[in-house]
Amino acid sequence: MNFIISIIANSVGLYIATSIVPGVVVSDNVSWYYFAFAGLMFTVVFSIILPVIKVISLPLIVLTLGFFSFVLNLIAFYALDRFLPQIEFTTLWSIILTAIVISSINMISNSLLK
Repeated sequence: MNFIISIIANSVGLYIATSIVPGVVVSDNVSWYYFAFAGLMFTVVFSIILPVIKVISLPLIVLTLGFFSFVLNLIAFYALDRFLPQIEFTTLWSIILTAIVISSINMISNSLLK
């Protein structure tokens, strides 16, 4: 159930980010199905793949006092930008602001569930 709610939260967060964050360009023919698919991709990457990479790179995360974890999150967003061709991030700031918006939506949805 949490996985489905996470998909919905990521989809809504991405939709909101594409609406308010400058530098996020969406193709004209994008429907809500695409945002649902993108939410699924975000959920898989951030709940399955990224934790494994963080465990592997734990010494580097400790050495940089957690900054490398932030870098890994940005790399994950950049990889998703490459996998989702109809959504384009034009600047690094647009990736950072999108990450903040999606994280905020996820925090709100997680706090409402508990």
